[in-house]
Parts: sequence; structure tokens; C-alpha cells
Amino acid sequence: MEGVGRPALDTEGLVEEFGSAALDTEGPVEEVERAALDTEGLVEEVGSTAVDREGLVEEVGSAVMDTEWLVEGVGRAALDTEGLIEGVGRAALDAEGLVEEVGRAALDTEGLVEEVGSAVLDTEGLEEEVGRASLDTEGLGEGVGKAALDTEELVERVGRAALDTEGLVEEVGRAALDTEGLVEEVSRAALDTEGLVEGVGSAVLDTEGLEEEVRRAALDTEGLVEGVGKAALDTEGLVEKVRRAALDTEGLVEGVGIAVLDTDGLVEEVGRAALNTEGLVEGVGRAAFDTEGLVEGVGSAVLDTEGLVEGVGSAALDTEGLVEGVGSAVLDTEGLVEGVGRAALDTEGLVEGVRRAALDTEGLVEEVGSAAVDTEGLVEEVGSAVLDTEWLVEGVGRAALDTEGLMEGAGRAALDTEGLVEEVGSAALDTEGPVEEVGRAALDTEGLVEEVGSTAMDTEGLVEEVGSAVLDTDCLVEGVGRAALDAEGLMEGVGRAALDTEGLVEEVGSAALDTEGLVEEVGRAALDTEGLVEEVGSAVLDTEGLVEGFGSAELDTEGLEEEVGRAALDTVGMVEGVGRAALDTDGLGEGVGRAALDTEGVVEGVGRAALDTEGLVEEVGRAALDTEGLMKGVGSAVLDTEGLWKRLEEQPWIQRGWWKRLEEQRWIQRG
Repeated sequence: MEGVGRPALDTEGLVEEFGSAALDTEGPVEEVERAALDTEGLVEEVGSTAVDREGLVEEVGSAVMDTEWLVEGVGRAALDTEGLIEGVGRAALDAEGLVEEVGRAALDTEGLVEEVGSAVLDTEGLEEEVGRASLDTEGLGEGVGKAALDTEELVERVGRAALDTEGLVEEVGRAALDTEGLVEEVSRAALDTEGLVEGVGSAVLDTEGLEEEVRRAALDTEGLVEGVGKAALDTEGLVEKVRRAALDTEGLVEGVGIAVLDTDGLVEEVGRAALNTEGLVEGVGRAAFDTEGLVEGVGSAVLDTEGLVEGVGSAALDTEGLVEGVGSAVLDTEGLVEGVGRAALDTEGLVEGVRRAALDTEGLVEEVGSAAVDTEGLVEEVGSAVLDTEWLVEGVGRAALDTEGLMEGAGRAALDTEGLVEEVGSAALDTEGPVEEVGRAALDTEGLVEEVGSTAMDTEGLVEEVGSAVLDTDCLVEGVGRAALDAEGLMEGVGRAALDTEGLVEEVGSAALDTEGLVEEVGRAALDTEGLVEEVGSAVLDTEGLVEGFGSAELDTEGLEEEVGRAALDTVGMVEGVGRAALDTDGLGEGVGRAALDTEGVVEGVGRAALDTEGLVEEVGRAALDTEGLMKGVGSAVLDTEGLWKRLEEQPWIQRGWWKRLEEQRWIQRG
């Protein structure tokens, strides 16, 4: 249909430029208004049209297609099965529907959504530039307004479209895909299974759905979303450029807003997206990946397992999830997060550029704000981070390292054992810790603090330029604010970061790493084990998670987050540019905000990220590393053991080490 207003076709009917016309079987319509097509009808430039089966709609307004329809330029279109929507607004596809440029679209299974507005795709539905369209099965819609397709329909330029199974949505607004749906540039779209969303707003993909440039989209399984807003993928879903998207399994999201991927989902540039398993998110805001999900450029996304997020905001990956550019992301196991804000990695997570991130074990945080790394985590440029064991922090404020953590440039940091702090304010070391130019700092054992403000290190922890940081053991913090390292953690430039064991934090803000987590430029990030966080904001990594450029993201296991905001990755998920993303296992997040990695997650550029085990965080703000985490540039970090501090000012000291260049210090003998 071209130039049509609200036309209706029943079977194999084509409508073009009709006025208030209705065709029942094999009838072509031109210049129609208020028309409805039921089966195998093609609609172009239609207003408030409904097509039921095998109908193609282009430039339609308020149309509904049921089965095997193609909609371009549709508003409020829905596809149920194998429906593709392009340029749809508020479209819905149920099965095998593809939506491009859709507004508020949802895809359930194998649906791809690009630039969709408020669309829903269920299975294999693609939506492009659709407005308020619904496609049910295998329907493709182009230029449709308020259209719905049931089976094998394709919608382009649709607004408010929904695909249920195998639906692809491009440029969709508020779209949802259930299975194998791809969404690109969607606004508020949802994909359930194998759905791809690009340019979607408020979209959801459930399985194998890809979202690109989506706004508020959700993908459930195997869905890829690009440019989606509020999208979710459940299994094998990929989301790119999505805002507020959710992917459940194997979903990839790019440019998505609030997207969620559950398994095998990839999200790129997603806003507020969530991936559960094997989901990749790029450019996502507030996205979540559950398993094997990758998120790039995502905001507020969550990845559960094996999810990769790039540029995501608030994304979460559960297992083997990688997050890049995520904000507020969470990775549980083996998740790497880069560029995340408020990200958390649990195990083996690396966070770079994270704000407010936490790493638990083996997490490295660099340039993190308010991040926490537990073990073997490194945090650089972190604010308000906590490191527990073996962490190194540089440029941290209020950082703490527990064991073998070094802090440099930290403010208000504390190291317990073998933690070194340079340029820290209000730091405390317990034993064998030298302090130079420190303010209110305490070191417990062999901790050196230089120019630290209100920092505390316990043993062999070194803090440089740290503010209100605490290091517990073997942590080194440089330029950290409120960071904490527990064992063998190094913090550099961290703010409020904490490392537990063998965590290194550089330029982290309020980050926490637990074991072997490294955080760089992280904001409020936490890594638990072997997690590295770079440029993360308020992220949490649990194990072997890497977060870069994250905001408030969480990676659980082997998750990497880059430039993510408020993302959570659960397993094997990588997030780039994600917001609020979380990876649980094997998740990698880059550019994530508020991300958390649990196991083997790496976060870079994360804000508020946390890594639990083997997570590395770089450029994290407020990150915490627990064990073997290194923090550089962290603010408000805490180091517990083996932290070395130098250049401390205004610090209370607990004597067991060597101190130099002390000003206004209080010493307490603890043997």
C-alpha cells in the first residue's frame, strides 16, 4: 500500500493509495484510507492499517498484520511469526518477524529490529522504521503506522511494533522480539528469542535476537539489537545501539536502551539493556546479559552468561559475558567490562574506565569511580573503591586494599597488609607501611602511602594520590579515592574502590575488587575474582571479568565491559558502551556504567563496577577490589593487607612498617 489511510485486505490483497477501501481476496488497492489486509497483502504508505498474513506494508499508519507481512514506515505494527518490520513505530512481531526503524517494538523469537519505535517482535521478525505496528508471524513491514503482522511479515519504518518469533526489527521504537529476532535502531522494543533489534526504542528480544540502535528494548533469546531502547534478548540475541534493552540468551545488542540478553546474546550501544546468556551488547543503556552475551555501548543493561556488552548503560552479564562501554553493568563469571559505569564483576572480570565498580577476585580496575574489586583486580583512576587482597591502586580516592595491594594517588584509603599508597588522603596502614605526605591515613603492615587523603592500608599496600582509601594486603593504590584492596591488589587513580585479593586498580572511583581483579578508570566498581575494570562507573565484577568504560555495571564471570552504563553481565558476556550491565560468567564488558562481573569478568571504562574473581578494572570510579587487584587513579578505596603507602597527609597510623614524609599523623602500635 502506498499513500493509504487505514486500509483492510483479507487474502492476498495489495493496497496502494486508497481511501477507506477494503479488499477480501487477491485484490490490489491504491490510495486507500482505513484499510485492513488479512493474508498475503502488501501495504505501502498506509494509515491505521491491519494486515493478517503474507502482507507487506510500507509507510503505513496504525496498521495490523498477522502472518507473512512486510511493513515499511509503519506505525504501531505487530508481527507474530517470521515477520520483518522496518521503519515501524510501536510494532509487534510474534515469530520470524524482522523490524527495522521501529518505535516501541517487541520481538519474541529470532526477530531483528532496526530503528523501531515501541514495537514487539515474537519470532524471526524484522522491523525497520515502524510506528506503533504489530506483526505476528514472518511479517515484514515498511513505512507502516499502527500495523500488526501475524506470520512471516516484514515491517520497515514501523512505530510500536512487536515480533514474537524469529522477528528482525530495524529502527523500531518500543519493540519486543521473543525468538531469533533482530532489532536495529529500535525505540522501546522487546525481542524474546533469536531476535535482532537495530535502532529500536523500548524493545525486548528473547532468543537469538539482535538489537542495534534500540531504545528501551528487551531481547530474550539469541536476539541482536542495534540502536534499541529498553530491549531484552533471552537466548542468542545480539543487540547493537540499544537503549534500555533486555536480552536473555545468546542475544547481541548494539546501541540499545535498557536491553536484556539471557543466553548467547550480543548487545552493542544499548541503553538500559539486559542480556542473560551468551548475549553481546554494544552501545546499550541499562542492559542485562545472562549467558554468553556481548554488550557494546549499552546503557543500563544486564548480561547473565557469556554476554559481551560494548558501550552499554546499566547492563548485566551472568556467565562468560563481555561488556564494553556499559553503564551500571553486572558480570558474574568470566565477564570482561570496558568503559562501564557502575559495573560489577564477580570472578575473573576486567573493568576499564568504570565508575562506581566493585571487583571481588582477580579483577583489575583502571580509572574507576566507586568500584570494588575482590581478588587480583587492578583499578586505575577509580573513585571510592575498595580492594581486599593483592591489589594495586593508582590515583585512588578513599581506596582500601586487603592483601598485597598498592594504592597511588588515593584519597582516604586504607591498606591492611603489603599495600602501597601514594598521594592518599586520610589513609591508615597497620604494619610495615611507609607514608609520605598523607592526610588521615592508616597502614597496618608494610604499607607505603604517598600524598594520600584519609586512607587506610593494612599490610604492604602502596597508595599514591588516593582520597579516603583503605588497602588490606599487598595492594598498591595510585591516585585513588575511597578505594579498598584486600590482597595483592594495586589501585591507581581510583575513587572509593576496594580490592580483596591480587586486584590491581588504576584511576578507579569507589571500586571494589575481591581476587586478582584489576580496575582502571572505574567509577564505583567492584570486582570479586580475576576481574579487570577500565573506565568503569559503579560496576561489580565477580570472577575473571574485565570492564572498560562502564557505568554502574556488574559482571559475574569472565565478563568484559567497555563504555557501559549501569549494566550487568552474568556469564561469558562482553559489554561495550553499556549502562547498568551485568555479566555472570565469562562475560566481557567495555564502556559500561554501573556494571558488575562475578567470575573472570574484565571491565574497562566502567562506572560503579564490581569484580569478584580475576576481574580487571581500568578507569573505574568508586571501585572495590578484594584479592590480587591493582587500582590506579582510584577515589575512596580501601586496602587491607600488604599495602604500601607514601606521601600521605592527615592519617592515623598503626605501626608495623616504615613511614616517611608524614604530616599530622596518628600512630598506633600493632606489632
